[in-house]
Amino acid sequence: ISRRWFRENLVPAINPEGVKRLKWHRAQGHLPVICSGSSQFAVELMAEHLGIEHAICTEWLIQNGKLTGELRQPLVYAKGKVFWMERWAQQMGIDLARSYFYTDHISDRPLLEAVAHPVAVNPDPQLSRIARKHNWEILSWH
Repeated sequence: ISRRWFRENLVPAINPEGVKRLKWHRAQGHLPVICSGSSQFAVELMAEHLGIEHAICTEWLIQNGKLTGELRQPLVYAKGKVFWMERWAQQMGIDLARSYFYTDHISDRPLLEAVAHPVAVNPDPQLSRIARKHNWEILSWH
C-alpha cells in the first residue's frame, strides 16, 4: 500500500531542482541524508527512490511485526531533529557544523542554526523572515 501511495502521490511531487541539487552535492563528495519528521513509510521510500543511503525520520515502533501505536522518542521535529542528526553525524564521523540542511518550515530552525549552510526552500513566512535576517540562502523551487 505504501509503495503504491508513494508512486502515485509523492514521485510526481519530486522537484527537479531538488534532484539537480542532490546531484551537485554528490559531485562535491557530500554524503546526503534525509532528515524528516515524516514517518518511515514515506521517508524510506523517498530515500530509496533518490538513491540516498541514510534516512532519519519519525518511526512508528513495531513489535512482533505489528505497529505498537507508539513513536520513537524524541520525535524528529524541532530540537529532536538536532538530537537525531547529531547522533547520526557522530556515528558517521561527520562534522554537522560544516554541513548543509534544506527545509521549508520554521520548526527546523534549531537544525538550520546547527549547520554551516542553512537553506530555506519555498519557506513559510516565518522561516522566510528569519532566513533573510540571518542571510541564509533562500531557494524558490516551484
